[in-house]
Amino acid sequence: MLKNFNVNIYSKAVGTKINGMYVQGALSFIENINVDLQFYSTALLIKNYGWDIETNKLMLVEGLDTNILIGSVIEYTNPQGIVENYEVMKLIPWTEFDCYMEVFLHVIAV
Repeated sequence: MLKNFNVNIYSKAVGTKINGMYVQGALSFIENINVDLQFYSTALLIKNYGWDIETNKLMLVEGLDTNILIGSVIEYTNPQGIVENYEVMKLIPWTEFDCYMEVFLHVIAV
């Protein structure tokens, strides 16, 4: 498995309503890991797994990382030096033959 990208993992705190408006909770840093990132699409996710979930990237993680949860935020600096933020939409732990995780991400603005 390629490990050519370094990403930061953040968890989202629970948001709250203030004067009728929802305020998102703060992000807290969890860890920094090396992963393989690949472009992916919702159409490909539907074709391969049958799930209709918005996704832009596939992140492959060696081993089973219990810090990565649905709703976690992944921060990644692309080769042009631009910071991109993604939310974990779905994850699949594979343990039968190789121990790794497929994590499906959707770009967000933080």
